[in-house]
Amino acid sequence: MTALTTWQTDDPCPACGAYLTEISGPSSDRVIQQCRGCAWSVTWAAPQPVLTAVQSDCLAAMAADAIACRCAAATGCAHCHESPAADCPEHSPDHALAESYRQLAADLTSAGGGQ
Repeated sequence: MTALTTWQTDDPCPACGAYLTEISGPSSDRVIQQCRGCAWSVTWAAPQPVLTAVQSDCLAAMAADAIACRCAAATGCAHCHESPAADCPEHSPDHALAESYRQLAADLTSAGGGQ
């Protein structure tokens, strides 16, 4: 069973004026707004991040700079050269962040970048 996320909005119900509740699942492509007072509801397509080509290029450049900056500190580290950088207690966090930057850039650009 998939967990649903529910939260109260500041949007008033068009039928009775009570605050609406939004419901969405973790991988849902829709959001349901409903009123608990009068049972009014509507379903919306979940917003999707969309990057322009310029924004996508900028994101790629920022990620490349951030990754290079994080990885540069380990270039002179003897421990990182002897074993995987993930084993070096000083530089492991930098390499983990660099990998997170790579993944975030890939996720954002695949979600609509360059469209």
